[in-house]
Amino acid sequence: MTVRGEPERSWRPPGGAYRANFWGELMNAAADTVTQSRTLVAAAERAAAAGQGAEAARILARAQAMAPEDPLVLNAVGAQALRAGDFASARGFLEQAVARDASNPGFWVNLASVYRGVNDAQAEFAALDKALTLAPRHILALLQKASLFERQGKQKKAAVSFHAALLCMAGTPLPVALKPAIEHAAEVVRANNLALEGFLTARLQDARKRMGDEPIARFDDCFNVLLGKKRVFIQQPTFLTFPYLPALQFYPR
Repeated sequence: MTVRGEPERSWRPPGGAYRANFWGELMNAAADTVTQSRTLVAAAERAAAAGQGAEAARILARAQAMAPEDPLVLNAVGAQALRAGDFASARGFLEQAVARDASNPGFWVNLASVYRGVNDAQAEFAALDKALTLAPRHILALLQKASLFERQGKQKKAAVSFHAALLCMAGTPLPVALKPAIEHAAEVVRANNLALEGFLTARLQDARKRMGDEPIARFDDCFNVLLGKKRVFIQQPTFLTFPYLPALQFYPR
């Protein structure tokens, strides 16, 4: 509407005392939208885990319509496409997700899986490296990195990465779906340790002979720890920590 003598003006937010309230309400509305979309993403993940693929897709579509640029939504939609084998779509969504939030290691692991699907080992390694830089104990990233080394014929490096993953699993509840990967990791580590033991034992024979009757118990413990045959017990006081004591595993009673 044009008032006589006044040019028509485009709409603008209320001024004066109401301006702060207006922008505050607008920001709160945006935050509520993100919260709702992420609640939907969580619901979709639960549905997918329960084998309800169609329901998961329906819920995720609502989240995408509500917040199409939210990195968590982009990641979820990309992961859905990844599970369906649509690597082109998955790549698009997941690359957008890491572009908007490069600090989430899970996004990089999903993107690495896309690169694996299209046989881009260099990009897969780079994405896994990003994930492990952010979270060095990320179990899925360690397992996938080890698997990548296996595919490249780098068995020793694969065993090192598998071993790191197994160490990180201690005390952590894991999905049943990971059981085959964990069993494979353990088998690779065992095989590597056996090969390493044979290699080192043969080369240490002369050195052991030269030692004669000298006590080498500490070296033997070191050797067995390296091979995974002996556990190191770390002091973990349950009440009072008295610092700077010698790091003995067991003190005499």
